[in-house]
Amino acid sequence: MKVGSGYGVSYRDVEGLLAERAIKVDHVAVYRWVQRLTPLVADSARFAPRPPAIGGSSTKPTSRSTESGGMCIE
Repeated sequence: MKVGSGYGVSYRDVEGLLAERAIKVDHVAVYRWVQRLTPLVADSARFAPRPPAIGGSSTKPTSRSTESGGMCIE
C-alpha cells in the first residue's frame, strides 16, 4: 500500500497505527478495505473538478481609467 508521500506502508503498519488509537483491527481487514474502497476513491478522483490554473484569466492584469483620465494597470 502506498501513501501520498511515496513511502510504502504495510497493512501491519496501518494495524499498528489504528491500535495506537484504541481501534482493534486485523491487517487482513485493512487489506480488504483497501481492495474494496480503492476503486471508489479512484472513480471519485477522476471526475473531481480541477482548480483553476495558476496565471489563468482571473490573475491577468487589467486596465482601467483613472479619475485624471490616464490608464492604470492593476
